[in-house]
Amino acid sequence: MSSALQRLLAVRDFGDAGSSPAVLRRLSLLLGLHTADLFVIAGRPLPADLAPARGSVSRNVGKLVFRASDLLPEHRREVHDFIRSLPVHQPDPEPETGDEVPAGPGPLLVRLLANRNIHPWNAKLLAVVADGPYVSDSTIVLLGQGRVEVTPRYVSAFACLLGIRPEDLAAMTGVEPEPRVRPYPHGAELAALSWDARRLTEDQLLETGHLIEALRRSDPRLFCKQCDRYHVASVHQQTEDTDAGILAAFEQRLDAVLARESPEWTPPQLPAGTDAESVLHHRLDQKRTRAGTHLGLDDLGVIVHDSNASAVRQLVVPLLEAGHGDALRAYLLAVIRTGTSQQQIRAVSAWLWTRPDQPQKAAFQDTCLTAFVAGDDPLVRKVLSRRISLDPSDHAADLHDTVLRARAIAESAPGAYGHLLSPG
Repeated sequence: MSSALQRLLAVRDFGDAGSSPAVLRRLSLLLGLHTADLFVIAGRPLPADLAPARGSVSRNVGKLVFRASDLLPEHRREVHDFIRSLPVHQPDPEPETGDEVPAGPGPLLVRLLANRNIHPWNAKLLAVVADGPYVSDSTIVLLGQGRVEVTPRYVSAFACLLGIRPEDLAAMTGVEPEPRVRPYPHGAELAALSWDARRLTEDQLLETGHLIEALRRSDPRLFCKQCDRYHVASVHQQTEDTDAGILAAFEQRLDAVLARESPEWTPPQLPAGTDAESVLHHRLDQKRTRAGTHLGLDDLGVIVHDSNASAVRQLVVPLLEAGHGDALRAYLLAVIRTGTSQQQIRAVSAWLWTRPDQPQKAAFQDTCLTAFVAGDDPLVRKVLSRRISLDPSDHAADLHDTVLRARAIAESAPGAYGHLLSPG
């Protein structure tokens, strides 16, 4: 019996129940775990009737879950119903490699991912869906080889993604989960969807992907983790600049940090034949992850050159964890006051990941109000308008005249700023 299963059974007061296939099938019902997962936890080979499909790097359940993660609830249910309606094909037996399966908590977590046909090259799922660590795909590969330490944040993130109770995963790994996480609110639904999709063929995955894209086109409202709500792509999502020159300038800034702090490192490559756009975004993502761990107070300008409002978190969070939160927030407020239009927009996006306390939130709203009145760029004003209130009681007393000026601007353009005038 594996040590992971022993620890789980001990925590659940089951004692040493054994790990024969028949026992595992019975135990799964008592433990509330998927039978196939219990075979993985026990270190036993998966029987043919429990084995998942084995997708490619570009077509596996992880890609499907990521694309479904921001769908409207009714659209996500439609996708799930479609998956359950598809015929089940028993996968071909996994070829025997003769390689020894690595032991330890990291390999167990990655094997549980594989049991859902989720390839290790889906690290962004941990961050986006499960509020996990921002790490590179290659780090998850190393985690599966037992070469990366399992931290509490990994445990809480994998628990959400796998649909396994955090306390159960803590028992299996010997690592307690991180209690201060903000996972995706529909994580349990996504975990169930990924389980039901684990045996889909690549053609079925492609067909399901087409349905997801059709649903995304039919209704532009998507889940925004920055706002924790569904809405049409708001300005802070619309401002990602895909112009090659802008992206190249941002990459040069990342390269400068990496040349100084990690000169021997090169980003892992995607398989040959991957399209150029995917290669670019993968390369930038890997460089963000690597550079983020090396950013110092002299590198804050890198953040306001990142046009990806979601991925900029990879640069923000390491600074917070290094104790530079106050300096970072002060810098972003200064950029909102005096930066270029694009820098102001990106500073607002970055701020949303800085975990401010209540006084800092008030300072941010006051700064956005002042910049809204002082500027004249309609796009910047649109971004700022989503972050301010026209209730004088929400602002410092010396800004009440500024509130009146902001109200006059909103009343002069109700089509753009009507949301500021609507009660509630």
